Amino acid sequence: MTPEAKLWLDAAMILGRDPAARVRCPVCAAADLIVRDVYPSLDADVFERYLECPSCKSRNIMRMKAPRKPAPSTPPGTAT
Repeated sequence: MTPEAKLWLDAAMILGRDPAARVRCPVCAAADLIVRDVYPSLDADVFERYLECPSCKSRNIMRMKAPRKPAPSTPPGTAT
């Protein structure tokens, strides 16, 4: 993995934990990245995270695993 690819991956992970985080562009470092997640369906196992620099227009797309949804809980005293 190239050093630039590693920076893009690190940026995607940071923005995954906190979409409001300010992450500098790995290419020009002049501006904060814009992040947008695109899910192909509501129950998709993966999604695409689009990262773009508004300054130099560098872009990267990461395919990410969707966070696991908690299993629905059964109220106490209810038969399953």
